[in-house]
Amino acid sequence: MIDKSWMLNPQAIRYAKECIHLVRDELGVRLKLSHPDFLDMLHGYVVTKGSNSLKGAYGKLISMAGADAEYASEMASAGVMGVTTKDVNELVSVEGVMYPRYRKGQEFRGVVQGQPRYSKA
Repeated sequence: MIDKSWMLNPQAIRYAKECIHLVRDELGVRLKLSHPDFLDMLHGYVVTKGSNSLKGAYGKLISMAGADAEYASEMASAGVMGVTTKDVNELVSVEGVMYPRYRKGQEFRGVVQGQPRYSKA
């Protein structure tokens, strides 16, 4: 689990909000800071479709978030979003991004506006 102590820093929150606004304006995706995989999802948007302004804001945010966030971003760039399983049969691929088939007792149902959706099986 990623240390979220960076969220106590007002400057980091400003950078996160800047990233959220840029993602909404450029990609039409409503990303929320309260999402459990916020940094992973943001990293995915930056890698695949990010503009220079989004990359700059993301770089500032990661510098505030610390080494744990950098490690998590590297894991996300490998194409795995929040995956803790090693069994390939328990993964679902959507547009080249791998998602766990089950999370917190719920089954993967698809991706809506760039965010994975889970519901009771």
